[in-house]
Amino acid sequence: MSEIKLFFDNCIGTSISRSIGNVIDFHRLKPKVKHIQDFFDASITDDKWIPAIADENWIVITSDKAKRRGGAKLPSICKRYDVTHILISGKLHNAPQFEKARAIISLFPQIVSAAEEPSGTRYSMRYTGERSLMLEKK
Repeated sequence: MSEIKLFFDNCIGTSISRSIGNVIDFHRLKPKVKHIQDFFDASITDDKWIPAIADENWIVITSDKAKRRGGAKLPSICKRYDVTHILISGKLHNAPQFEKARAIISLFPQIVSAAEEPSGTRYSMRYTGERSLMLEKK
C-alpha cells in the first residue's frame, strides 16, 4: 500500500481537516492530511492548484461541484489531471461539522481502498439513510 494523502480544499475548513488528521493519525498507515491553505492562498482557483498537486497522489476531498469565477468545474479539472477526488454531497456538506468529521472518519477504510484505484477516480460521499453513509465510485 502506498502512502495515503488527503487534501482538503476550501469547502472544508482548516480546523476540521486538522481535527480529522489528528484522529486518523492513529491508523496504522499514518495518512498525510493537508488543507489547501497549507500550500496556497485561499483565493487560488481550482485550475491553478489542481495541476500543481496532480503528480503527488493526493486524494482531494471537497464539496465543490459548481463553476467558480467562470472556470471549469472542479471534478472535470481533477479528471483532466488524473487527481482522485471525493465529492461530499450537498446534504452532508450542510450538516454540522461533527457530522462531516464523523462521515470522513467512519468511511476512512473505504478511502484507503480508494487510494488503490487508478488516479483520477471520482467518488461521492453521501448519506444513504438517516445517519448511514456511503462512499461510492462514480
